[in-house]
Amino acid sequence: MTEQDESANDPPIDSLTEKHLLETYRSMISIAMEALRSLLFLNGGAVVALLTYLGQLSGENRSTVATQTRYGFYAFAAGLTFAMLGFLFAYLTQDALLNEDYGRVDVRLPHQRWQWSAIIVGALSLLSFVFGAYMAISALAGS
Repeated sequence: MTEQDESANDPPIDSLTEKHLLETYRSMISIAMEALRSLLFLNGGAVVALLTYLGQLSGENRSTVATQTRYGFYAFAAGLTFAMLGFLFAYLTQDALLNEDYGRVDVRLPHQRWQWSAIIVGALSLLSFVFGAYMAISALAGS
């Protein structure tokens, strides 16, 4: 069965349905981009907050607290890295979709792999923030 035969069996898509599908697709992209921006803001803001706090401490105490909060810094840095990878994978998802729409799928991975990669690194970014916050709060509560 050819692609034309399969599309002949599909129900017709009217103009309103097509517009709704397009708007839904656009809103999904927008929501995903805002989620990734939020992850960058959370992790980056946490790094800035910790650095600001450390900057207010005296010399000897600053060194001790910086050592105690290092795992929080590492987690926030990992969260930033995962969020940036999320942007890269989101781009690669759209690139793969475009190539699939034009029938050029012979070289690249299918878009679902990039999409799931973006979802996974987004979740890892959020988990990194939660872990970093826990580690930083634990360290600061003990100092």
